[in-house]
Amino acid sequence: MKKALLIILILTVFLGCFATDTEVSSKIDNVIVFLRGAQVTSRGSTNLPVGTTELIFKNLSADIDPQSIKVEATGDFTVMSVVHQFNWLEVQGKSNAIKTLEEEKKSITSKIELLLLDLNVYRAEENLILENRNLGSQQQGVRVDELQKAADFYRLRLSEIRKNQLQLNNQIKDLNERLNKINSQLGELNATREKPTSEIRVSVSAKAPVKAEFFITYLVRNAGWIPVYDLHIQDVASPIECLYKANVYQLSGMDWSNVKLTLSTADPSKSGVQPILLPWILRFGTVAPVISYTPEMLKSGYPEGGLFIHGLIRDENNQPLPGVNITVKGTSTRTVTDYNGNFILEAPVNSQILVVSYIGYETIEVPISSSVLNMTMEPSLVPMDEAVITGIKKSEAPTTRQMSKTTESFLNVAEEQAAMIAPVIVEERTTNIEFMIEIPYSIPSDGKNYSVDIQKLMIPATYEYSVTPKLNTDVFLKAMVTGWDEYNLLKGDANLYFEGTYIGKTFLNVSSVEDTLSISLGRDENIVLTREKVKEFSSKQFLGAYKKEQRGWEINVRNKKKQNIHILVTDQFPVSGNSDIEVQQIDSGGAKLDNETGILTWNFDLEPGVSKKLEFKYSVRYPKKEVIILE
Repeated sequence: MKKALLIILILTVFLGCFATDTEVSSKIDNVIVFLRGAQVTSRGSTNLPVGTTELIFKNLSADIDPQSIKVEATGDFTVMSVVHQFNWLEVQGKSNAIKTLEEEKKSITSKIELLLLDLNVYRAEENLILENRNLGSQQQGVRVDELQKAADFYRLRLSEIRKNQLQLNNQIKDLNERLNKINSQLGELNATREKPTSEIRVSVSAKAPVKAEFFITYLVRNAGWIPVYDLHIQDVASPIECLYKANVYQLSGMDWSNVKLTLSTADPSKSGVQPILLPWILRFGTVAPVISYTPEMLKSGYPEGGLFIHGLIRDENNQPLPGVNITVKGTSTRTVTDYNGNFILEAPVNSQILVVSYIGYETIEVPISSSVLNMTMEPSLVPMDEAVITGIKKSEAPTTRQMSKTTESFLNVAEEQAAMIAPVIVEERTTNIEFMIEIPYSIPSDGKNYSVDIQKLMIPATYEYSVTPKLNTDVFLKAMVTGWDEYNLLKGDANLYFEGTYIGKTFLNVSSVEDTLSISLGRDENIVLTREKVKEFSSKQFLGAYKKEQRGWEINVRNKKKQNIHILVTDQFPVSGNSDIEVQQIDSGGAKLDNETGILTWNFDLEPGVSKKLEFKYSVRYPKKEVIILE
């Protein structure tokens, strides 16, 4: 008896030295979305026995950066090791939409195959009839009644066969059209390529049975958020109502369902190491190399899974374009540009073309000729209202006018309305800002943009009208915003609404070092302006080897609106670019003059129904054998 108990005890100790595999289910609980990339936290719990246990956390994203994995746990036990690996036997799950489309695709394919069988039977029958249409022989003729019967048979049967063939071809055509649409939709849903899942194996050791709770944190690359804005302006006496939003996207392979979402302005994809400036040594016939930090994944050439392609996409003004769709033609491989206009994707082997598309811009197809592809997109030929936001220097900003009572009351109302937005906690860290959304969000893994409201801001602004009559006599309304850096804004697309009407789309570039933003709100037809040459002052004189020309211009501005306006009118004197050209500024008409550039600016208020006349005059002396355009 004692011997048996001793054997049992030895076996228990011996078996306890070997780890037992235990599968632990986990759920994504918290996600911090960076401008590029996201930090995902999954939570799982299990009961640990005495000894060493190998815990397996399955069905995780294949997009995990293994170096970023961190495991935290609660309970009296020791975490001995953490290992990441792929599981090709358990591929990423498909959504119900994909499953439904694949079932329909399978059904349509079967129907087409059956219809093709019927069509082939009719074709064989038709060939059989046509090959045996010769009646009788050279020695023996055919009676008329037999010929009549044969002709009726050929006519009726061939007619029936070809009608049936036409019906079958039409059915096959309709089914193929439906099949093409399903394939396109499956491509949109990234359903054509099966991807593996990730597993994290955690080895733990416990001295006594214990309930353990695990928090696994890791970084996924193919995710991010893009700042977007809706700017609403009620009238020129009101502040700007700015709805600050984020377009959140992810292609990690795992849906984020009802997760606690945090948006961070950090970008872990950028190197945190400051570049080192090397000596600049000049040599004949050589070009100095460009030293830059390149992620290891961006090595040129096709790796086992395909080619890593990266680049930067800009607009016609050389500004980065966030949210641009990049697709490998003929595949479902796609990605979108991040906040800085950068993208990276793994193109399948032998890929040829990238299709680049963005709302309001021409879709382009770019040959894959390198692992680095930088592109510039051109606006679509379809007419589209467009506004511009620029920075101006403080010295150029208009004189600040007292905020109206309407603005003050509107601000008070807006503060009450701001409570209707989902609560967001803003936390300023040392190098970035985090927006913690307190309402759970669900972001599917489909690469599409999902809008998340961040803040509603009421931004005080002053308004002025601006015109450059030499270039265009249309008068533009501008909103001038100072102190905009206190609102934690990032550069991004902005939709503009004025007096309840959508007036255009712009790019809000807050990376400017200037302290005032000038937001163009479009043309106002109720302010009329003309620019005409003063004929009485325009003349031409010859003085020896030189000639002298005089010009005078008259600008008339009329306010047809029912309220006072503030307007800035800009024109110019010519500036000499040659010692033989002499410019005399005769009369600036009371404008502020920049002697270096010759720019004239009039800044004034104009009451309703009132007109104002502006004049300026100059003369130019130059060699009479030369030609100068002074209009």
